[in-house]
Amino acid sequence: MSENKKSKAAGKSGALPASMVRAKDEVAKHITTLRVALLFVCLTLCVSIYANVTALQRITVYIPPDLSFGAEMEVGEVGKANVFTNTAYLWIEFNTWMTSGDADAERNTQVYREYFSRSFLSVMRSEYARKRLNGSLDRQRRLTLVPGTMAEAEQRVVPVTANSWVVYLDVVDEEWYLGTRVKNSKVRYSLLVERVETTPNRNAIGMQVVGFKDEPRLLAENG
Repeated sequence: MSENKKSKAAGKSGALPASMVRAKDEVAKHITTLRVALLFVCLTLCVSIYANVTALQRITVYIPPDLSFGAEMEVGEVGKANVFTNTAYLWIEFNTWMTSGDADAERNTQVYREYFSRSFLSVMRSEYARKRLNGSLDRQRRLTLVPGTMAEAEQRVVPVTANSWVVYLDVVDEEWYLGTRVKNSKVRYSLLVERVETTPNRNAIGMQVVGFKDEPRLLAENG
């Protein structure tokens, strides 16, 4: 059969020339490659957006209590004033018994359990048991900072590491029994405080009191 007849036969059968078939296959492969690349870009974009959103949610900024002279802080940096203020608030609330120690001491260990280490709570429970035996737990109690202590916040926080400190609190410890004040003392507590990895729902300040640096020290007894 002659070449002309072969061409006519191919044309009549509807078959494409080999060069056109190759071009069609290359176009199909190129489209597939573009689709894969587009999918990869979309996935990368989604991951990037998610990472940025969650990162913003996890940023913690500790604002100093005194901004009268302004402040410059790194993200996540905990200033001494913040450490002191948070520790003082926790210690005072933890040790205040509005009804009595019998009713409030154990309740406070539950309410503030995320803000004190387990080992330290165990120490405090042992102290409450001792007070119960000698009759000094069935009292109302109030702790307040000694006047002027807050002004010395920077000097009362000693860094141990980048994420741990010793905080020196001078407090007035007052106790009442049946409406009569039976104790009025000034006491210094040296508390070990550490930064902890947790969630704001469990621990809003990201710090825990983990123990005593030294035994509580009696500064004055006013009767």
